[in-house]
Amino acid sequence: MQEVIDCYFHLNKKSSVAMEDGKKYHDEIAENINLYNTLPPYMDFKATFLTPKTEHSVVVPYNEICDIKGVFDCLDEPNLYEWKTGVSDSLEWARTGQIPLYFLICELAGIPVDLAYLVRHNQHEKKTDYAIIHNSQKLRDKARNICDSVCYDIFNYFSEQGLI
Repeated sequence: MQEVIDCYFHLNKKSSVAMEDGKKYHDEIAENINLYNTLPPYMDFKATFLTPKTEHSVVVPYNEICDIKGVFDCLDEPNLYEWKTGVSDSLEWARTGQIPLYFLICELAGIPVDLAYLVRHNQHEKKTDYAIIHNSQKLRDKARNICDSVCYDIFNYFSEQGLI
């Protein structure tokens, strides 16, 4: 629960060499998209951006006790792009709840999104791979299940502790 509190109140932000390295690449990618509407050449992924919004933050009401916030690496309707770096490949990242949660946020915000490209660049091996994740009711339901399984416990704990 302490990690949830730290996250909610932006306390004790964790960092590591890998996280700092990832942030550096992430910033370079966003800058390249913002300046040139393309990815840096080292990404070795062909994408044509029309109206990209990098680091696009969206907050939506979810239920009577909480909102959900997502910060999309790049939203270029009807596509989402999520950038990853390091040794975990795109398929490992594709199995997490992050993209389903982003699809749910888009649905609740009325943002039309058909699919997400999860693009991972391994800066150590200088290789890029990607996964395409199609938006579906099943994935949005998965995200709802994740939210419903934690939000009430978090709300009750925060209330009991006088944090909200």
